[in-house]
Amino acid sequence: MKKLVFVFLGLLLLSSCSAKYFVWDSATDLAIGALAKEYPKFYVQVPLNPQGAYQSPMGFVWLQFEKAQDSLRITATPQYNVIGDSLKRLGRKILKTKKQTSMQLIRESDKTTRRNVLMNLLAELGHKSIESFQRKNKVVGGADGLFGWNSYQSLYRTMLRVVDLPFAGNFFKQQFAKRQIVWHHSAGWDNARGMFDWWRQDGVVHVATAIGIENSGRVVRGYDESFWAHHIGLQHLKNLMLNRQSVAVEICNWGALTERSGKLFSWANVEIPKSQAIELNYKGVKFYEVYTDQEIDALKKWTLLNAMRFDIPLSYREGDMWEVSANAIAGNAGIYTHNSYLAWKTDVSPQPKLIEMAKSLVEYEKS
Repeated sequence: MKKLVFVFLGLLLLSSCSAKYFVWDSATDLAIGALAKEYPKFYVQVPLNPQGAYQSPMGFVWLQFEKAQDSLRITATPQYNVIGDSLKRLGRKILKTKKQTSMQLIRESDKTTRRNVLMNLLAELGHKSIESFQRKNKVVGGADGLFGWNSYQSLYRTMLRVVDLPFAGNFFKQQFAKRQIVWHHSAGWDNARGMFDWWRQDGVVHVATAIGIENSGRVVRGYDESFWAHHIGLQHLKNLMLNRQSVAVEICNWGALTERSGKLFSWANVEIPKSQAIELNYKGVKFYEVYTDQEIDALKKWTLLNAMRFDIPLSYREGDMWEVSANAIAGNAGIYTHNSYLAWKTDVSPQPKLIEMAKSLVEYEKS
């Protein structure tokens, strides 16, 4: 990434004498995002033109870079218009190399919880270093000790049994900073593929979660977790923001069960053996279908991977998980359930093995 930045800055020096209009587009956004990762104090400043000759941010703008130490400032000026074209060239290069996935590099020397989560996961796989993992898994780009997108993809596939489904057009291919991980259960059959098929056909636009986890622990994925779809359903002004900034999962599970004549049934009148049920007395419901050990294990690994990728804290806060949470609705970072947003929801249910797993996650943040 730094090579791209230096090439880009060189282009600016060579082209600063030209002048022409350019349109701010998605490539521009990607380039700005990439530069912002390299320069912590990077920001954009685009004043309004009183004559209306250009607009900000989704129209005609002029940009100028000013570099000072680790800062990079962009200001609007008619004297350096060509910088916009250089910016878009950088953005297109990022698009071609698939760097739009919101995966910031992790180094072993970092003093961050992201680094700690990564090294603990690698240790469980028998690796003492990033390079060891990269060499064994023949990560594209080589064993350079820098954990980026290619390494993450390899780790994701190593830790999870993943089946990717075609799901284009049923989610928003837009990227926003992620702050929350939200656990759901599907209230349906043990069939994640069927769940995605239902979402394609139900006539409700762009309502889904990124993945479904089946009883066996298999992960079925409809889209990359950096994108989004509606999954919270909160009647609140912050609903859109909360959906955009969260990563969501469905555990394939019937959830709440009804007892009739000594037998247990789902809402769809499917009989569930008592061996697959647990007594919880949660929210007025006595029995729930059990989450399998394989589902809980896959959920744990998936949660750790996404918390590492998006820098989401892993601490367990009981009051935020099983009842409506002011922290969840305010958009505060952390792990939540559907219960955290809506009082009438019962997903996921507070089963002892699930709670035990949730409490264990924060240990991965330790060095």
